[in-house]
Amino acid sequence: MVDTFDKGHVKNKVFKSYYDRVVSLTKSLDMFIITHTPRKNNRGADKLAKDRLYKERKKLNLN
Repeated sequence: MVDTFDKGHVKNKVFKSYYDRVVSLTKSLDMFIITHTPRKNNRGADKLAKDRLYKERKKLNLN
């Protein structure tokens, strides 16, 4: 994600809408800083993200 903001564009179509939304929201801010935190240094957030991805994938496979 950090590279995406540094470069200012997204190649992946799935992430494009999310990127555009974040860019839109951050235009009203005086400052926006994004940094990379390795998964091993943020296990709580990593677990939440994985759990949510699992639930969303499961929903898609059922429909």
